[in-house]
Amino acid sequence: FQAAIEFDDSQSSYFQQLASVIVLYRKDACRMLKINEQQAFDEVINLYEKALEINADDYELASDYGTTLYLLR
Repeated sequence: FQAAIEFDDSQSSYFQQLASVIVLYRKDACRMLKINEQQAFDEVINLYEKALEINADDYELASDYGTTLYLLR
């Protein structure tokens, strides 16, 4: 997903999917990205916010973001 974002950063789904992967596989993501868990959570929030900037009317995206915020609290 990172390569897709670098290729075309106008697709909100790329940001959304990367955020989902980091949440689901956070231990592996932390190891790969060389970050700690809190930094991973911060990155997830940042990715969702970027996706929402691109596509604020996407209900599924907003729902995923809200669910993620709830789970991360």
